[in-house]
Amino acid sequence: MDLRDFETKEIINEGLLNIKNAFIQQMVQQQEYSLKGNVTPFGVSFYIAPYVNAVIRMGTAAEKLLLFESMLDFKAYDMLPSTKRGHKGEEETRVEQACRTASNIKNRQAKARDSSLNIIKANIEENELNQYPILIIQLTEPIEDNLTGLIAN
Repeated sequence: MDLRDFETKEIINEGLLNIKNAFIQQMVQQQEYSLKGNVTPFGVSFYIAPYVNAVIRMGTAAEKLLLFESMLDFKAYDMLPSTKRGHKGEEETRVEQACRTASNIKNRQAKARDSSLNIIKANIEENELNQYPILIIQLTEPIEDNLTGLIAN
């Protein structure tokens, strides 16, 4: 949405002051350093939304379900067996597990993106294509479909 519109900006600011969603609250806590203690549209766009986006793009069906259920009031704080390394036999809330899982998926996504970018950069350098402002590159190795937009950016 266009944040230059006063009404839209006010609705967003009011919402950011009254976050009720368990997943978003947990992510705000997790990203407190990056957000510098101030939840803004910019901060949400760059430090919270990419985690949700990563789960949607790269997560398994079970990981997407975990994310969705962690956003529901009546399921977010259910206790689940911990999937955290070294914590076998312990429990954690669904929202804690979802936030950690989202972080792991975002890291997986970054690795896959960087690997694909290295292939593209090598192709550009090898074929001396960096002199052209617009490139169309035929790749010999496949790139995950859900990464093409991130790579294009």
